Amino acid sequence: AAKILAQKIKDEIFEKEKLTCSCGIGPNKLIAKIASDHQKPNGLTIVRPNEVVDFLKEKSVSAISGIGPKTEKVLAKFNIKTIGDLRKLSLEKLKSLFGKRGEDFYYFSRGVDNRPIETTHQTKSIGKQITFAQDVDKPKIVIETAYSLLKEVLTEAEKEKFSFSTLEVVVRYFDFDTKSSQMKVNGLTFKDLKNPLLKLLLKFLGKKKIRLVGVRVIKN
Repeated sequence: AAKILAQKIKDEIFEKEKLTCSCGIGPNKLIAKIASDHQKPNGLTIVRPNEVVDFLKEKSVSAISGIGPKTEKVLAKFNIKTIGDLRKLSLEKLKSLFGKRGEDFYYFSRGVDNRPIETTHQTKSIGKQITFAQDVDKPKIVIETAYSLLKEVLTEAEKEKFSFSTLEVVVRYFDFDTKSSQMKVNGLTFKDLKNPLLKLLLKFLGKKKIRLVGVRVIKN
């Protein structure tokens, strides 16, 4: 039933928005989120309870909620790169390094996540996109438009006191082929995010004429 529902959601999004998306199904929020990232940009991954430990083993520690670039650097000092590696550190060691977050990392690395599912609506992302009047083949125009969208997004985020840790770019080509890419970020200002945005965007430029560009920030 869960697989059928997930496929229905994917189909509806594509029908209405002409966008692909990946879905993940798992025994808790953590596993479902990591599963959704497993077969991007258009996959459907199901992780059953007895598959959790093996599924997580080779994943980067950055797949765990709360582990960003700074935390990754600390873990790298202990030669901890994968979630399987992370299991080698004791609960006491992780708590001494990261406090309460260390306890979360200990259990998350074992696929244990007892956080409740929130049924009330909360804003998870803020995004802006624009469809060009004519398909664009000049990278400069796309880049300048993306910068403008980023400024609009950041203005709204500041107004809403919305904190985020991920930046995403979406590009739709003239033939409706749609690509997206995201990265974790530390800063919250245009100056902080200008170069990360450009890095995400460059991989999609100079290939085909572009019809749409979008910028989105995603909640911590």
